[in-house]
Amino acid sequence: SLSYVNGFKETRIIIEEALDSLQLYEDDRERTLFEMISIHNFTYKKVGEMLGYTFDQVRYRYKKVSGNLLKYLQQRGINDLEALI
Repeated sequence: SLSYVNGFKETRIIIEEALDSLQLYEDDRERTLFEMISIHNFTYKKVGEMLGYTFDQVRYRYKKVSGNLLKYLQQRGINDLEALI
């Protein structure tokens, strides 16, 4: 389990490392898609319009990257969000 050090600094570092991991994404567009939705709160529809994907393609790719992110965290011993806080 992670210790509480300097606020949530350790948690932020782990999440940043996960998001920077190349194994999460198929390509740069997939990373952009994931960040637009998860960080910047864009809708699937808006992301699709901006990146040239259909709504279903955006939903599929977002779920795929989210699953990869969960696997990445689980490989590092983080099995739920409570472990990060």
